[in-house]
Amino acid sequence: MKKNYLLFLGFSLLMSVQLYAQNSPNATLACVTGLGGASDPAFVNFAITGTTLSHQTLSPLATYYHEYPQEGSTTATLEQGREYTFVTSTTSEAVIGIWIDYNHNDDFEENEYTLLVNSMSSQNTTNLTIDPETMLGNTKIRLRTRAYGSTIAAANACTSFGSGETRDYTVLVVAPLPEVCVTGLGGGSDPSFLNLAITGTTFSHETLSAPTVYYHEYPQQGNTTANLVIGQVYSAFTFTSSEAVIGMWIDYNHNNDFEESEFIQLVNSMSSQNNSTFTISEDALEGNTKIRLRSRAYGSIIAGTNACTSFGSGETRDYTVQITPALSIDNFQKVTDRLQVYPNPATNIITVGQSIEVKEVILYDISGKIIATNTTNILDISNYSAGLYIVKVLYHDGQSSVGKVVKK
Repeated sequence: MKKNYLLFLGFSLLMSVQLYAQNSPNATLACVTGLGGASDPAFVNFAITGTTLSHQTLSPLATYYHEYPQEGSTTATLEQGREYTFVTSTTSEAVIGIWIDYNHNDDFEENEYTLLVNSMSSQNTTNLTIDPETMLGNTKIRLRTRAYGSTIAAANACTSFGSGETRDYTVLVVAPLPEVCVTGLGGGSDPSFLNLAITGTTFSHETLSAPTVYYHEYPQQGNTTANLVIGQVYSAFTFTSSEAVIGMWIDYNHNNDFEESEFIQLVNSMSSQNNSTFTISEDALEGNTKIRLRSRAYGSIIAGTNACTSFGSGETRDYTVQITPALSIDNFQKVTDRLQVYPNPATNIITVGQSIEVKEVILYDISGKIIATNTTNILDISNYSAGLYIVKVLYHDGQSSVGKVVKK
C-alpha cells in the first residue's frame, strides 16, 4: 500500500512539473539552435505601432538567432483582442512569419502562426489582431525572415533555413482596456491651440491653422511627444487663439481613463500666451502614457471630472509621452565601454557615441534633473555652469549607456 502511494505521489509530482513547465512563460523555448539563417534578409527595424516596441538594428548581425530582453524598445504591452500595426524593414525583400505563444507552453504551434509579409518591398506594415483567448502575462513572440520567393509555413518555427534571421521577443498581454472617450466632446474653433510646448523636451507643437474638427490624437513621434521623468517639474507653454481656460489630464495608472486625481488646471487667464508648471507624480507608472489637454473660453470652468464632458467651445487633444524613472546616484557609476564622450572635459560641444547608433542623448545635472535632450549625438553644453554632468544615451537597438562629462 505504501509503495503504491509513493508511486502515485511521484507520478503527481512529475505531472505538476510538466504542467508548470508548459504554462510558465519563463520556461526554455523548444528550439533556439539549428535554425540556420544568413545575413540577408535581416531585420533593420521591427515595431508595433502605438507601443514601446520599436527596435532598430542598423549594423549587420554576425549570428542569425537572437532573443531580446523584455525591456525598453524590445518589448510591448498588448491587449487581448486588439488589432495592432506591425512595421517591418529588412535588408532586402523578404517573407516574414510570426508566431505568438498564446497558450504559454513555450512551443510555437501551427495555430499560433501568421504570415506577416510576403512582398517584393523591404518595408511593410501589416495589421494583426491579438487572439482574445490569449493567456494573460508574459508571452513569447518569434519572427523569422527568409528570402523572397521562399516559403515560411506554420510548421517552420524550428526549421533550419538557408537565409534570413530568427528573433524572439517577450511581450506582456493584458486584458482589454476601456476605450478613451473621443466622441461627444463638443468644442469650437475658438479658443484653439496655436502652440503647445514642454520646455527642455522634444514636445513643441505648432498648429497655426484654425481647426475644423475639435478633437485630435497626435502620434508619439518627433515634436508631438516627450520623455518625462517621474518627480520632475516641467514648464508648459500654451498659446491659444484667444484667452482660455486649459486643463490637462495625465493617465498615470495607464487605465485609459482620465480620472479626477490625474487632473491639472494649467491655465485660467485673460492672456492667450501662458507658462505653467506641473510635476510628474511619484506614483506614475513607467512607459507610454496618455495626456489629454482641453481648452475652453475664458470665464468657463474645466474641472477634474470634465475629461469627457461636451463643451460648447475650445479643443481637445490627446498625446502620448514616455515616462521614465529618475536617474539615481547609483547610475552615476554605471559607465559602459560602449559610451564615448569627447572632448571630456569640454567647454561647449560634446559628441556622444556613434551617430548611426544613437536614438537620443539626455543630459542630467548632478541632482538627476534633465536639462537637455537631443536626437543626434551632438550636445551644446556651453550655457551650463562648470561642474559634473551625467549623459545617458538611448540606442536604436534598445540598449542604453550612462556616462559622465565635466564642463570646464
